[in-house]
Amino acid sequence: MVCENNLLAGDAAGAAVFGDGLRCIGGQLARLGTRVPGSDGATAWAPGLAPPGGWAPGDQQTLQALYRDPGGPCGAGSNLSNALTITFAP
Repeated sequence: MVCENNLLAGDAAGAAVFGDGLRCIGGQLARLGTRVPGSDGATAWAPGLAPPGGWAPGDQQTLQALYRDPGGPCGAGSNLSNALTITFAP
């Protein structure tokens, strides 16, 4: 089975149970990319991930990865990474 990791972005912080984890992004949500992790489970996304229209200097986005987790504690089959909030410099 091929498991994919998805990078999600939201323009606000949030808190909602999602899968076996807590979705910490809110507001207008976007899926920025999907990657298949390497043998060590790590995934990387390259620059140029902004959604159509991009982001302007001063914009703040919260990013979080969603990944398949068939052995998760609640049996939902997916989980989320910690979230990271970024403010784009002018």
